[in-house]
Formats: sequence, C-alpha cells, structure tokens
Amino acid sequence: MTIPQDHSARRKRRWLRSALVVLVLFLLAALVPPWITVGRARRRIAASISGSLGRPVHLDNVSLRLLPRPGFILENFVVSEDPAFGSEPVMRANSVTALVRIRSLWRGQIEISNISLDEPSVNLVRNAQGQWNIQQILLQASHVPTAPTAQKQAGSLPRFPYIQATNARLNLKMGAEKLPYSLLDAEFALSQPQPGQWRVHLEARPVRTDMNVSDAGTLLLDATLSRATSLSEIPLDLHARWRQAQFGELSNLFLGRDIGWRGVMDASVDARGVLGDLELQTYLRGAELRRMDFIPQHTLTLEAICSAHLRDLAYTLDALHCTLPLGSSDVGPGSVALTGSITSLRTRPQPVLQLAVNHVPAAMLLDIARHQNNTIAPELSVDGVVEGAAEYNWPEGDAALPNAAWRGSVSASALIVRVPGITGPLKLNVTLAPPSETRRREIQRAPVFPHPDLFELEPVKLALDGRQEATLDGRFLREGFALYLNGEAVPARVLALGNAFPFLGHGLVDVIGEKALKESSPDYSIAKPYTMSLWAWRPWGESPQWGAAIETGVKKSKKR
Repeated sequence: MTIPQDHSARRKRRWLRSALVVLVLFLLAALVPPWITVGRARRRIAASISGSLGRPVHLDNVSLRLLPRPGFILENFVVSEDPAFGSEPVMRANSVTALVRIRSLWRGQIEISNISLDEPSVNLVRNAQGQWNIQQILLQASHVPTAPTAQKQAGSLPRFPYIQATNARLNLKMGAEKLPYSLLDAEFALSQPQPGQWRVHLEARPVRTDMNVSDAGTLLLDATLSRATSLSEIPLDLHARWRQAQFGELSNLFLGRDIGWRGVMDASVDARGVLGDLELQTYLRGAELRRMDFIPQHTLTLEAICSAHLRDLAYTLDALHCTLPLGSSDVGPGSVALTGSITSLRTRPQPVLQLAVNHVPAAMLLDIARHQNNTIAPELSVDGVVEGAAEYNWPEGDAALPNAAWRGSVSASALIVRVPGITGPLKLNVTLAPPSETRRREIQRAPVFPHPDLFELEPVKLALDGRQEATLDGRFLREGFALYLNGEAVPARVLALGNAFPFLGHGLVDVIGEKALKESSPDYSIAKPYTMSLWAWRPWGESPQWGAAIETGVKKSKKR
C-alpha cells in the first residue's frame, strides 16, 4: 500500500512541531531557572534542615534547577555551632544541590531525594568537658522519624535523602584552638538503609596543616548507627582501615618530626556494640621496616593484634589484650603480650598493665637491633630465649615518679654470645627490672641522672681475661641509658666488645687510652689485665659519652 505524499508531509510537519516544542521547553528549563529565586522555599528548607540537626541553618539564596533533574541550588550553606563548642560554624559549603523526587511534585509536595555538598568544611570540636559537638547532632537526627532512603513508594513519613559530600575538609578543634590535624579530599556519604538505621561512608587523606605531610595514607570508614533514646545506647557497627601509610610521614603527622624509620603501615579497627560499651578488634602491620639511612640485607615485618572494651563513652578501656608475635624458638612461638585496662582516658589516663614476654628468641631481638643500626658487627651472634613479666600500676597520689609503679622483670638465662675479637663464647644471665625502693633512694653514681631509673640492668658477669670477672650493669631512662663496667679486664677485650656495637663503643679508645691498648696483646696468655671503672651515657639517637665514674681512667692491676 502506498502512503499519499500529502499525508507523509503532514506527518513530518507534526513531528517537526513536536520536536520544536520539546526543544523550546528544554531551553526554557535550562535558561530560565537560574534567573528565578525561590524566596519562599529558602526559609522552609533552612527550617527543615535546622530541625533535623538541632543547629541553626543559614542560606543566602535558593535557586530552582530543572535539568537534568529538578532540584534546588543552595548558596552559602552554613550550619551554626552550639555556643558550648565555640562560635565557628559546624559546617560551611559554598554550594549545595538538593534534588527533588519527581513523583512528589505530582502530589503537590517537595521531597528531597539527594543532597550533594561540594567542598564543604566541617569542624569537629571537643570542649573542656570532653564532649564532641557531633554527639548532640547525632542524637537529634536519630529522633527525627524518616523512611528508608531506597524505599520505592512514598509513605506517611518522608524518605531520608541520600547525602554526599565531595572534596570535603574535616578539621579538629579543642575548644577554640584549631589543631594541626585535618582530613582532606574527603568523600562522604550518608543514607538510611532501614527504618531507624543510618549508614556512613568516609574516605579521606590525613594531613598536618603546619607542615608538609604528603603521603600519610588513606583513611576509610564504614559504619552503621541505629536509633536510641540516649547517646550511650546508640548501636554502632564500624569498620575503619588506614592503608598504605608511610612511616616517615606518619611520624611527621603525629610527632611533628621524622623519627627516621621507613616502611608501610596498614591498620584496621572493628567496633561493635553501643557507644557506651564497644567491643574493639584492631590489627596493625608494619612491612618493609628499616632505618632511612641504610638498607639492611632484608626488611622487617611486624604485626600486632589487639582486642578491648571501650566503655563509658570512651572514658575507660578494659579487657585489653595485645599480642606481637616475635619469631619462634625451640620451646614455642615467641611473642610479647600486653593486657590490662586504662581509666580516665579523656582526662588523666591511669593505666594498669601487664607485660608478658614469652619464648622470644634473642636472635630475633638482635635482628631488630640490626634494623635500627647497621654498625653492629655481622659476626656477632646470640643464642637463647628471653622470658619475663612486668606489671604497671598507676601510683596513688603524686605520680611524679611513675617508674615506682613498675613491678616484675624480663630476663634471658644462659645466653650464649659470640663476639668477634673474643675467643670463645660469653655465657651470660641478663635481667632487666625496675629498681628497688632502696635502690631508687640511693645517691646516683653520676650527676647526669637527676631522677630514679625506669629500669635497671642487673649486674652481669663478664669473663674478659681478668683474674676475676668484671661486672656490667646499667640504667634505662626516658632520656637515654647508661652502662657501667667495673672490675678486671684486658683493654683489648673491652674494645672488642665495644666494636661489636659501634653505636655504643664510639669514643671508647680515647677513654681506655692508646698505651693500655698497646700493652694488651692479642695472645690471651700474656695479655695484661687492668682494673677498670668505666661508664657510658647515651641519649636516645645520639653518640655515647664515655668517661670514668668513681675512678678516673684505668689502673694496672697487681701482678699475678
């Protein structure tokens, strides 16, 4: 059948007119709304958001947008702060897009389906009472009844909008003081998957604003919160991960300086329960660990697993149990375990901790030391197992001497140490323990120690070819450590022991003296022993300072 030519032309004209009408409508939708100000909607939108957050909300302007989806453009969106947390706004965003559910327009209502914030700045503030500004906002939002975000059909309750933020910045404040820690390039999303339940997603880059921290890794957080009558009863299921953080940048981030370690850190935290009583599971892994100034023969990998209960809205940490595996010995896998509790976390932490060292191979500790310093003699070796237990209880009253709260000891019995330059192995019994009450009250043997020790190295007998064994003991403080050598020894043997640990033996030649060293023959049968009283003070990370304590220099012993 042939269609008449005039009928075909009429159909083409109808299609042309329809297309022209659609084009005009699209042009009107694209060009006209930016010139229209929805004045009446501005106050309604601000009041609605303010009621949901429990904070005053301010908007400079609200504009209508029809394409590609109908919605509102909110300009200069500001959420004010509670005066108890300061005067700076909780959040500020130059532009916010609120998309409207199209079907709600046919019912004569305006229901928001999506709220998108571009480059918002958010302040998380903690006041002097230990409260966070976000606490009341969460509680207020949980009291506003809404339907799930993905609910297809409209009901009696408005559906919770999908809220997202891109290129956000999160700042931390303590009262009026802004801390130098921020989260940049943050991607945030908030939705309601079920009635009375909210899902949060955050991905951001931690930075420090007062210095250049470029590669501190990426922080990812996914959490689900549910409605409750009080803050402490809000159910929480949280999983957070900090991945691919460089150790040098991490030390810059938290300490403000590079501590000289390199490697990659991955950490994760799982928290389940209610905000007033959370069960925590954490995992920490440091891979490719080494010092920045040298590359060891192999890199070091350490992993730690912890569990604990966080109670009283983060005031108390109890049931703490952390395990750090450290090699394996003939008697079983080696590990260091930390258990206990910490109270008053947000005011003045008061820990009660127990430390257990189980079957740790001494060779593993020597390997860790070699990653700290590459001057340890490669021929130096050690066999044996380190065991021990210590306890720390926060002292009552004046805590000026917190080391007084340590009890217990860590020891290695029957250590066999092979030192280059010393024939035959040294057989040692080594014990580290807090000083006794009597010992702490003694007058210090050197004036550089103004306060009691944290730990003491109990006297160790060393066979250094004297007629009697020499004694090595020491102290470990926050500032550094001191070692003392007293008794008879062949100077060349003492120097060999120092050369096995060059970071400790530096400067030892000057203290012993060239003359004494020349008189020390490598032949043990004719080597001359000396009576020595030496001490070395080494601040952490610095060169040792050798000298004489009680006696000056060295003296020849009497002939045999």
